[in-house]
Amino acid sequence: AYEVIHWISKKRNPYRRDLLFDSDHIKDEYRKEWNVFIRKHANFFKHSDRDGDTTIEFRPILSELFIMMAITGVDLCGERRNEEEESFVYWLSFHKPRYVTDDWRKFLENNIPVEGFRELRSVPKKDFLEMMRHARRLA
Repeated sequence: AYEVIHWISKKRNPYRRDLLFDSDHIKDEYRKEWNVFIRKHANFFKHSDRDGDTTIEFRPILSELFIMMAITGVDLCGERRNEEEESFVYWLSFHKPRYVTDDWRKFLENNIPVEGFRELRSVPKKDFLEMMRHARRLA
């Protein structure tokens, strides 16, 4: 899914900021190695019919990265975020604030009281989406 969003966003705006596959943060001489690395899990599942004995160590952090970058790609296409995308951005912001920009973190700090931040952080992951949907309906 990320790959589709990546290429659509590139087609819509060839001058858009970089995403995972074409990141300016990766030196050109390492770009192929980088892309093999970040596609490793997808290729494992895509080609599992060829070697059923192969294993891979799954790292959930990579899924979070792909989800966040897919949402960024959707944003760069000029599309409005849906409830799930918006909820994921907030969940990530509350539970892994080191991943978000200083500007976004400051926005949250200026608009959500400290106690509210603590409460939102304490909502179990399985309940967070429903809570965000409810809050969105109220707004």
